[in-house]
Amino acid sequence: MPEYISTHRRQLFSSSITRVLVFGLMCLATTCLAGVAATDLRCEHLVNPLGIDATKPRLSWVMKSDGRAQSQFAYQILVASSESKLGTGRADLWDSGQIQSSQSVLVPYAGKPLAAHKECFWKVRVWSDEKTASSWSKPAKWSMGALSPSDFGAAAWIGLDGETVNSVLSDTSWIWFPEGDATKSAPIETNWFRKEITIPADRKIKRALFQYTGDNECRGWLGEFDLGARNNFKTVKWNDLTTRIESGKTYVFGLVGRNEGPNETPAGVVGSLTIEFTTGEPLVVRTDEGWKVSKSLVNGWNKVGFDDSKWVAAKVLGPVGMEPWGETRTAEDRRFPARWLRKEFAVEKKIKRATVSYSGLGSSELYLNGAKVGDAVISPAVAQYDKRAFY
Repeated sequence: MPEYISTHRRQLFSSSITRVLVFGLMCLATTCLAGVAATDLRCEHLVNPLGIDATKPRLSWVMKSDGRAQSQFAYQILVASSESKLGTGRADLWDSGQIQSSQSVLVPYAGKPLAAHKECFWKVRVWSDEKTASSWSKPAKWSMGALSPSDFGAAAWIGLDGETVNSVLSDTSWIWFPEGDATKSAPIETNWFRKEITIPADRKIKRALFQYTGDNECRGWLGEFDLGARNNFKTVKWNDLTTRIESGKTYVFGLVGRNEGPNETPAGVVGSLTIEFTTGEPLVVRTDEGWKVSKSLVNGWNKVGFDDSKWVAAKVLGPVGMEPWGETRTAEDRRFPARWLRKEFAVEKKIKRATVSYSGLGSSELYLNGAKVGDAVISPAVAQYDKRAFY
């Protein structure tokens, strides 16, 4: 009897150990699979973007955990050429393997070279320690855009031709201090020019433009307000003063010309003020002998009522466009009316995928059968068209 009791107790003890071990293993497996997850997959900061032009797109995700104070120990990325291949784990473009790193933002793609317009499907899993791995994330994707001009194939630029007009400064003159021939050489010095203008009180201002330049430099003033300088006589400093001046008031317009350098060189300033009114002819003030000039800076020179009786009249060197300076470009207004372009076509075969890549030298929007494509407003981004054109 005592031996029977002893045997029975050993059986009960053994059974208890088995249940504890099984329960412990089940808990451990649950922690491995459900405690950690990779979510919010992005490519170049975007969710499932189209037309990525980076040859090594950067991938990001967020690690989430049910536990506290968890961090990423490692990750693995799979990239495939189709969703079906990705689903079966066939990463024909890139299998990173387990990478021990906490990086989860902007991880660069390091797989096979990606061709233009190629679709890429990817997923990621993460580890919170050496043994605890998440399940695979939900799949995400991106598509490649045009990577070089040749990727547009035989496409050609189209539009509606318009007359190209290069605007140049005209109907004004180069001026300088009245000594020697400044078109050939002038002393290394600074000259101050001023002119007082009274705007008619009975005329409403529509637009006021003050543009100027100089050799080596010309700085403009409206009273005591510095309008900025230009040190390239091939282009003007263009200022819209419409909101800064009022009818019936008197203003001082100033120019400061600098001739700098180790040797004497040609020097001069040139400019014009054009005030347009709602009715009648504009008021045009040109640089001419009507401007007063001084070689010395005097306090208050750019204030109304300043006594400039000791200043001298500026010397006219010649019309704008003369040598040695040639033509001087002004700001150009190239705001053409919108061009509406359309193309009809028919699709005969079953569609697997359809993409459009387009570029415009200006803001543009794409429509398909009257419906706008995408949610971008006046795209692509603005650029200096002779250097870069986005698509």
